[in-house]
Amino acid sequence: MTHSAGLTFDPVAQHREAWAATPFAESGAMRHAQAARLTLARGPESGMVGRYRFNPANYAVLARVIEQLTGRGYVEVCRERAIAPAGVTATLDAELGGFAAWGGWAMTMSDYLRFVHFHYGPGTDLGDNAAHWPLARIGSSRFGAGLFVSDDAVEGYPPAAMNGRSCFENASPSGAVMCADSSGWAFAASYASCAPDAETCITTCAKLLRAVVPPLWKTLMSMPPESRRALPPGYLDTLPPEMLEGAPREFFDLFRSPAVDLPELKF
Repeated sequence: MTHSAGLTFDPVAQHREAWAATPFAESGAMRHAQAARLTLARGPESGMVGRYRFNPANYAVLARVIEQLTGRGYVEVCRERAIAPAGVTATLDAELGGFAAWGGWAMTMSDYLRFVHFHYGPGTDLGDNAAHWPLARIGSSRFGAGLFVSDDAVEGYPPAAMNGRSCFENASPSGAVMCADSSGWAFAASYASCAPDAETCITTCAKLLRAVVPPLWKTLMSMPPESRRALPPGYLDTLPPEMLEGAPREFFDLFRSPAVDLPELKF
């Protein structure tokens, strides 16, 4: 969960193009068992146990642990224990659903915020005690249970954030970022690009969270629901340019749909 098990061999990077060559909707092939087997065959690298090194194979191994402990499939257990209790709809991505253990699930950004709020919001063990969970140090941040945790005083970083992306030659690039601050606001957005690295995504998300979301949210939530759903696709282009300075356009997908759902969530 902290990517510090010393598992440095990454079968996902080695085989991802071949595994993604046939869309999941056609093959139905789940890849975590194969990835875990290849990873564990190599074992941990000497001197790396206890040191952070991101590797999606850690999630593949964790999925197999879940299956061994429950005697059921990872997807079934994930739907029952993580997705359904949060009251969200999630599907296996048509292209990359076979990578579900480390990033093959698909949901709307509204549901993403609901999911985060349910599992990481106030009153939850992760939300109230994130700093006390097992965390690996990464520069000015720490990482564990899928969450980057930073001190409020760290310039440019939110206290909590998530970021993940899929970038394959044979599949459409996609990613999502979420950040939350101690004032109670959270922001999530999707992007269709391989370009932004994690640090760029998180710092930009923090900038949007602090400069754009509260006034934008206040404006939107003052509208009747039917008016919010009728917002034109170019609505964000009408905002003052200084509010959007330095923000990649990919982050605005959330507000570009005329039928966008804006949940009243704060945490």
